[in-house]
Parts: sequence; C-alpha cells; structure tokens
Amino acid sequence: GDNYFSIGINGKNSEFHAAIGHCMLHKIPMLIDERKKISEQYDAELSGICARPTLPAETTYNYSYYPVFFKDEQMLLKVRESLNEKDIYPRRYFYPSLNNLPYHKGESCPVSENYSSKVLCLPLFYGLGADNITTICNIIKNAATT
Repeated sequence: GDNYFSIGINGKNSEFHAAIGHCMLHKIPMLIDERKKISEQYDAELSGICARPTLPAETTYNYSYYPVFFKDEQMLLKVRESLNEKDIYPRRYFYPSLNNLPYHKGESCPVSENYSSKVLCLPLFYGLGADNITTICNIIKNAATT
C-alpha cells in the first residue's frame, strides 16, 4: 500500500536466499539484457505519453525498475486504476515523498513532493512478453489520452 505509519526495517535475505542468488550469478548478464529489451519496448511504445528519468551517459544501468512520470497525480491515478482493472498492478515505489511520512516532521521538499506524486513503476521482470508489454502500453495510452 501507499500508507506508512511507522519506521520499518530494510530486511535482508537469509543464507538460503544468498545461496540461490549465488547460483544465479552467471545469468545476470542475460537477465539484465532481457530487462533492457523490455525497457526499450516500453520506451518505443510510450514515447510522447509519459516521461522517463534521464541518466548520465556514463551510467551503467541494471534495469531494476521502469519508472515513468505522468503530467500530474490525477493522470497517474487514472492510469493506475485502468491497469488495476485489468489485474496489472504497477507500484508507486518512490511515494510518498519521505518528508511527508506521518512520523517525520521535516521541511517542505517541493521537488521531491512533485516528482513522488507522479511517478509510477511499470511491471518489469524476466519473461514479461512483448504482447503483455503492448497490452500495458495500450491501457496507459487509452487512459492518458481520454
């Protein structure tokens, strides 16, 4: 959910999880390449619909997320609702702005507040087929342009 009522933990994986991860290390380049292809399809299909964060040219990106920015929070909520109606559940990974958490009494952070209110991370995982990406993009285009 989008509600955070107290300070939590950043849970770490167990030794078992580490062992499975160790067995997968040799597949990392292939997994990143697949995620890159998915991201590139999203880029092509969503061009002009929503914005993407820009990365410095020298960045080596691992394609862990596919965040997009909508023009405002109302558009984000409309797109998310349209996707949810089709059992597609993108996440607001960077929401709320940390200064707005109920247990934090911080200063106003207008840039963080602005961006966190309109960023949505689309599904991105190994095996997400091209047809599924097209379906997701068509739902977004329809919701964003009506």
